[in-house]
Amino acid sequence: MTAPHADAHTVRACMLLISAALVGVALEATGPVYQTGSILQLTVAIALAATAVFGSVVTRLPVGSDRAACVAVVVLIGWQIVDGVSQHDFYFLGRRGVLFPSRWLLLPVLGFLALTAARGVVGRRVGIALVAASVLAMSAWIFRGPAPTIDVLIFQERSATAVVNLDNPYDPAVVQYPDVYKGKGEYYDESLTDGAVLNFGYPYPVASLVAVTGARAALGDVRWASAVSLVGVVLLMFALVTNSNSRRIATLATAVLITSPKGLHVLQFGWIEPLVLLGVVFVIYAAARRPHLLPYAIGALLTTKQYVPLILPLIILVVPLAELRRPKFLLPVLSGAAVAAVPALFVEGYWYSVAVIQFVQPFRNDSLSFAAWWVNSGNSVPGTVFSFAPPLLVLGLCLWKAPRTVSGFSMGSGLLLLVFFAFAKQAFANYHMLAIGVLCAAAIVAASESPEAVHTSN
Repeated sequence: MTAPHADAHTVRACMLLISAALVGVALEATGPVYQTGSILQLTVAIALAATAVFGSVVTRLPVGSDRAACVAVVVLIGWQIVDGVSQHDFYFLGRRGVLFPSRWLLLPVLGFLALTAARGVVGRRVGIALVAASVLAMSAWIFRGPAPTIDVLIFQERSATAVVNLDNPYDPAVVQYPDVYKGKGEYYDESLTDGAVLNFGYPYPVASLVAVTGARAALGDVRWASAVSLVGVVLLMFALVTNSNSRRIATLATAVLITSPKGLHVLQFGWIEPLVLLGVVFVIYAAARRPHLLPYAIGALLTTKQYVPLILPLIILVVPLAELRRPKFLLPVLSGAAVAAVPALFVEGYWYSVAVIQFVQPFRNDSLSFAAWWVNSGNSVPGTVFSFAPPLLVLGLCLWKAPRTVSGFSMGSGLLLLVFFAFAKQAFANYHMLAIGVLCAAAIVAASESPEAVHTSN
């Protein structure tokens, strides 16, 4: 008689969440560079995510392993909260002049998250609404404090102003970004600055430009684009729920994402990765629940940031090649690609600002990456092969071995982004937060879909 096994769906989902939480805790390490402890956490996170995607061992674990995995996720959520609240924080004055740490605002969110796992439909919907409102409230509290002096925030503010004035935000002569780092070589290549002014325009494709301009016009702060995007991510994650198991995982996944120690910093500094995360999760949602929207979701994703084409080959895990070739599917995708690429032919400064400068940016030894750890250990800066060979290997393995399901696509996307940033020459909290968010969304899909039900190969 075959011995009973733990629920593989739950185990796989929890492995993804543990991976995401470990990355979040690794990011919170203090000091000018990340030490070996953070790198070990990153290594374990990659190993767990890879096991979730490729490992058959999750189908043979003994009874109780699924519950133990859920307990591990809860423990890590608690670790994230304690670690986040105890570290340096931005303190803002309350109405009565009392200093109040913004990260403490995470605590009531956990109470609202408990409602999302309730049995009643009304209770769950109220819980989801309260979580979304809490994210907006946390954002409003953070934004009322002094804005940090960081280049990306200046890029967005000046570019939004240029758009409103009907000027070209990709033209460096128009935006004239100040070099807040005063020509320090570790931040910009010497060809990109004269020490006072940067010689490039808005460095991202058009989607974020539209988002930050709209946020500036409607709410007075470009960072609301990231806050609203994060709310959209939360709502889409709960929209992926199909059964009681995935509902519990969705509650845990949202907790992992919202309490990630660097999550509030991403909002505070105005990084645009929440918008990219919204695009990726929308692709996952479309593939799982609204297939007719999938080509439009892919097209929209292509307009967000330069590295997103990396995960697009994984689409063949859910869409047969014959379908990919049909005009009905291909035209919306190509339209998104055109929105991202065609401005290079007509908009002065677009190609240089969006594409060229990415290849001349300097190596950063303060990244959370194996490359930075290697250099900080006394070795020379690794070559391009070191950065691109591992993610290309993972991409090939996903195309070969990952399940031909939506969970295969979502899990593979999370793993691929995690490995890509782990070996990149620049890898900061905003990049890793994208991988964390995709892993959280993938966990929900993995809990509601059987990854073992591998479809016929495309």
